[in-house]
Amino acid sequence: MESKKNIAFVGTEFQQNILCTISMQENIKFNLIFIKDKIEINEKLKNITEKIIIFEDIPYSWKNLFTYLRSFKKLKKKLNNNYSYNVYTWSIENPIIKLILNKYEVDSINIFEDGMGSYVQRNINSFILKDYILMKGMNFLLNLFSGRFFNNYKIDNTYALFGGAFPYLKYKKQIILDHNIFKKVLEKNIKKSHINLPDSSVIFLQQSLVEMNILSEQEYIDLHKKIIHYFVKRCNLKEVIWKLHPRTNMKNEKERLKRIVGDYDIKIKLLDKENIENLLIAYSNKNLKIYSFYSSGLYVSKCLLNKHIYAFESKKLSTKILTLNQVYKFFQNIGIKVIKEKNE
Repeated sequence: MESKKNIAFVGTEFQQNILCTISMQENIKFNLIFIKDKIEINEKLKNITEKIIIFEDIPYSWKNLFTYLRSFKKLKKKLNNNYSYNVYTWSIENPIIKLILNKYEVDSINIFEDGMGSYVQRNINSFILKDYILMKGMNFLLNLFSGRFFNNYKIDNTYALFGGAFPYLKYKKQIILDHNIFKKVLEKNIKKSHINLPDSSVIFLQQSLVEMNILSEQEYIDLHKKIIHYFVKRCNLKEVIWKLHPRTNMKNEKERLKRIVGDYDIKIKLLDKENIENLLIAYSNKNLKIYSFYSSGLYVSKCLLNKHIYAFESKKLSTKILTLNQVYKFFQNIGIKVIKEKNE
C-alpha cells in the first residue's frame, strides 16, 4: 500500500454536524466525503475535506439490489486499490458502504452516531420479523456479489454525544463528543431567525407519525389531545409553539389541530421551515421549554440548552415502536424528564 486515506460517509444534515465535530475535536481532515443526494451541503463540511462525492439515496429494498450495484460501480472509480482507508461512517449496514468495505483495504472503521437509533439495542427482538429477514438476506446477497461470505468488520472507535451509544456493536473505544464543539459547529451555520419568541416559550416538536404510518389519523388526534390537555390543565399555558417535522404537511396539520384543540383555550403557533438547532441557539437566553415524544430534537436540545427538556411517555407508541422504552430510559439517563402517561 502506498499510503492511507481518510474517507467518510454522510447520510443526513445531522450527520454532517457530527462529522464536523469529530474533525474539530480529533483534528482530522478527510480526503473524500461521500454524501447522499438531496441533502444541502454545509459550508463547514467543505472545509474539512479535499473533495465531496454525491451518491444516490436508494430505498432499502430487494428491488433495488442492482441499483445498489450500479451506484457502487460509479463510486469505486473514486477509490483506489493502491490505498488503504480509514473509514468514518454512520452505518456498516448501508448496502453501498458495505460493498466498499468488502472491496477495499480498510485500516480502521469508525462509527459515529445517527440520532437516537444509535442508543437502543438492535437484535431480532427489536425488529419486525419481515424487516429482520430483509436485512439478513440483503447482507448475504451483497456479500455474495462482493465475494465475501462473512462480515468480520472490526470497529475501532465509536463517536457519540452521550455515553452508552451503540449497545449492539463491539468496538475498542467510545469517544464522547464535546458538546461545546458541537455547539460551535452549529453556530457556524446559524441563520438569522425571522420569528420572535417571548421568554419561557414552550416548543412542542411535532413528529410525522401519520406520514410514517406509525399512527392512523384518529390515533394521532387522540394522542395529541392528551398533550393539549396537559399543557392547559397542568401547565396553564395559553400558547404553544408547534414545530412541524419536515415530512409533515402544514395544511394537513392545521386540519388535525382543529380537532385536537377543540374547545381548549390555547393558541397553537405553527412553525414549518425553521430549523430547531437554529432556534435553540438563536434564543438560548429565552429560557425555552422543549417537549416531544421521542424526537431526536430532544437530546440535541439537551446538548444545547441542558435544562427544561421533556419527553411525553406514550403507551400507544410503545406498542408500535419496539425500542421506545429503551429511548425513554436513555432520556432519563441523560437528564431529560420523562412525563409518565396518566389516564385522564
